[in-house]
Amino acid sequence: AKSDLLRVQQKGRANLMQKEAQLTARSATLRLQKEKEANYRDQLSKCKILAPAPGLVVYYKSRSRFNSSPPVEEGAMVRERQNLITLPDISVMRMDVKVHESAIDNVKPGQKARITIDAISGQFFNGTVRQVAPLPNNQVSWLNPDLKVYTTQVVIDEDLAGMRPGLSAMAEII
Repeated sequence: AKSDLLRVQQKGRANLMQKEAQLTARSATLRLQKEKEANYRDQLSKCKILAPAPGLVVYYKSRSRFNSSPPVEEGAMVRERQNLITLPDISVMRMDVKVHESAIDNVKPGQKARITIDAISGQFFNGTVRQVAPLPNNQVSWLNPDLKVYTTQVVIDEDLAGMRPGLSAMAEII
């Protein structure tokens, strides 16, 4: 009975020492996790992105057909110097018009254009050709090698309150 009592006491002391060691290890882990949390909170308080002007914030999306990464979302890993957002200047709206190769010699910068926007039906807007691409659009010719179109930038001359980037429109270059 004495040896059983001694064995149970030793087993109890070993159990107690094991639990104390676990408590010490978990306390150290908790302390490290709290330090990490404090560090992350400090980094978060210093991580404020301020826009230079009021306006629209758009998640950055690569225009390359080789980079098909989705837009950044909460919790995603980002790398240094990675584009996260864009701040489009909606005070000056521009549209990219595809002009067929048969009509490209008739289009010059400075020409006027008459623009219709699908979201604003029944209204016409004035625009001006800003730039005509010197080479055909490769992306369109990749889809159809027989089709050659030149991307032409047309700036909308009027103030379009409430207009958003990416709307569908048509331009008639005069």
